Amino acid sequence: MDIRPSGSLLLPLLGLSLFTDTMVQAQGSFIFPDATARWQVNLWSMGATEPWRVYGMAGDTLIDGLVHKKIVWNEDTVLDGLDQVYAGALRDELGVWKFLPPGDSLALSIYDLTGTEGDTIVIEPPAFGSGPVAYQVNALDTVMLNGTMRRRWHLTALDFPWAEVWIEGIGSTEGPLTHSSFMADAGTSLVCFHEHDSLFYIDPYADDCTWTIVSIDEPADQVRFKIHPNPAQTQLHIRFDEPQATVVATIRNMQGCVIRTVQIRGDATLDVSALPRGAYLLELHAPDKHRYHTRLCLQ
Repeated sequence: MDIRPSGSLLLPLLGLSLFTDTMVQAQGSFIFPDATARWQVNLWSMGATEPWRVYGMAGDTLIDGLVHKKIVWNEDTVLDGLDQVYAGALRDELGVWKFLPPGDSLALSIYDLTGTEGDTIVIEPPAFGSGPVAYQVNALDTVMLNGTMRRRWHLTALDFPWAEVWIEGIGSTEGPLTHSSFMADAGTSLVCFHEHDSLFYIDPYADDCTWTIVSIDEPADQVRFKIHPNPAQTQLHIRFDEPQATVVATIRNMQGCVIRTVQIRGDATLDVSALPRGAYLLELHAPDKHRYHTRLCLQ
């Protein structure tokens, strides 16, 4: 179970303007990361999170007559040109991101942004060797990022209990090349995305772009609990390791917006049948105790 202190809840997007009721057809031209793009990615596990890699563009390269953008990374919070590792080459093919790993001659389709609501799309994530992965597009909306309208895809994997969010011109909110990990208690998350040194995106739970929680030890006043089933369909059961007074349970979407808040006393069962399928964060907060949250998937 991924349980992380929420810290100071920030709006995940600067200049946030949601248009969740407006469906946008994913057709025509698509925004693609430019030469100044920087992705700051954290590694998290069992309540701890720390900066892991910074990805960025490193100029163009010509491969088989096609122009690609080189992607590099280094283990730091700044892409400074030192100790950079070549990650591969990326190009846009009418909304499908084609990625060529180092030393490979076969390009992978790592994003397909051509899908609309209800469509099934198939990608080949590069990081974990899981092979082709099929997703259903649950919803498609738009979001304003630093004055630029971007399309946003809400997806659920068909063969795995997993949900993801992709943003046009950025990629997955798990990181540009580390999405589709399908791990419940460890993984990566996109903390910040910059272009032209301007911040476009920040993780909804991050204090800043160097967000770090170094200790994975459970504090004495932590709310210790278990939830099942996860993924859930109609009901979600919450079980506490010890008796609790009133606990506030909050369900947020992956942008940090509150979807539902209820007060519970001890073990409880929540009806989630009316919520749209996808990924959420469940947050529990008892008086005089730390606020903790865990990823929740509805399918």
